[in-house]
Amino acid sequence: MNARAGLNAFRVAALAAAALALFSLPAAAAPPMQVSTVEVASGAFYEEAIYAPANGSAWSVSAVAVNGTGPFDVYIIPTTDLISAYPGGAFSPLIAYENQTSIAFNFTAPSRLQSFTLVIDNTDNARTTDAPPAGPLTVHLERTPPLRSNPEAQALLGTGAGICAVGLAFSAVAVAIYLKRKPRADHEGELDAVQPRMEIDIEVPPPPRGAWARAAEESEAPPEAGK
Repeated sequence: MNARAGLNAFRVAALAAAALALFSLPAAAAPPMQVSTVEVASGAFYEEAIYAPANGSAWSVSAVAVNGTGPFDVYIIPTTDLISAYPGGAFSPLIAYENQTSIAFNFTAPSRLQSFTLVIDNTDNARTTDAPPAGPLTVHLERTPPLRSNPEAQALLGTGAGICAVGLAFSAVAVAIYLKRKPRADHEGELDAVQPRMEIDIEVPPPPRGAWARAAEESEAPPEAGK
């Protein structure tokens, strides 16, 4: 096997190893829910931006009134409604659970170009079906965390990147060895075969002649007859 064939075989092996490491990633395990205890005063509300899972799955939420508080309302509304309409105006919730003490549901955002907000409502808002405030509210809130990560997947991705780096390093060494062992065109005939010669005749003018050069030539000239 010559150097070029060995180099190609090593490149194929390196790419195959990197592909195997990337495509053998284990399925991502569901991360634990993000848990909070939310205190909402009477006539107030709690709002939280929704960060949909990066893999496109549904965003899950569970809200349960504790310590004998409630009932309350839960809404998912466009963030634009939170700014311009909620709670006293005509806001349009995508999901509405009203006059409840225990709520659980999944939410899939209809568009990734819009932002949405979770609202735990303890106000007397503009909707006629909402729960009127009955005092301070305490809610045990669980929801999907904003980021999903898998340490095992990250470790395997790092291994694949390391394999690619080693493969590139060995490829560079193989190229250097191949170029060093490649025969050079040292003979004149081989050089002519690589790049033909071009010969151009150039007339070289005589060197300038000063007065001293003419005087020397006259002194060396033979004397004329009769002198």
